[in-house]
Amino acid sequence: MKRREYLLTASIAIGSGGCMEHDPVATLHPQSNTGAGPTYASLGTERLITAGSLIGEVPWAYITVSNNTDFDQGQLELSISFYDSTNSLLQQRSHSIAIFPTTTTWTIYDPVTTTNRDTVASVEARIKQAETNLNITTPDTIQVEQSALTADSGTGVTVTGTISTGDYSGQLQLIGLVYDAEDRFRGTVTTTSNRLDANEQWNFSASNPSIRTPSDQPDPNRCELRIDSITN
Repeated sequence: MKRREYLLTASIAIGSGGCMEHDPVATLHPQSNTGAGPTYASLGTERLITAGSLIGEVPWAYITVSNNTDFDQGQLELSISFYDSTNSLLQQRSHSIAIFPTTTTWTIYDPVTTTNRDTVASVEARIKQAETNLNITTPDTIQVEQSALTADSGTGVTVTGTISTGDYSGQLQLIGLVYDAEDRFRGTVTTTSNRLDANEQWNFSASNPSIRTPSDQPDPNRCELRIDSITN
């Protein structure tokens, strides 16, 4: 099983945290590059490839979607369908991201898992939902004390860590923007805390099993953290 673990640090500007190795301290600043506009997501590559997996060489979808706007955008949901040579549907799955960063291309790899995968002849991607509105408010006193990313070829990506609340009290939502060694945006992980008190530590874990990587491609190895306050 191909499994990689990376220690991360978030040095966050405009509400995002660049993650590097071996320094466990992070500071956060409020999100600012948000906006709204017309439908923005643009499909690029839709291709069927053959690549290595846990069970050997299998067909994979290789899909790219672009956000060419000047703003971070909201949730995007994508449907991926595999067909045989008679255009009969063999398998369909959904992928989604919680944030689509400005001027970024989302790269998706999706393996065929059905027993009749040898009959797959084509793949089609369709944008099911594209939200333009995004409003993230990061409390000034929030700090990421330590974090780590685990990339596993069988179970996807998990980001774990500890956040200190400072004088903030309430719920927090964490969104991790995941990138690979070639700096390609690969998706997001999300999780929401219970209500937190001031000067409390939140040990978080956020996973996404759909961020999969063929054996000949670079694993996800860094993330950018966005922290949103949830007031009741």
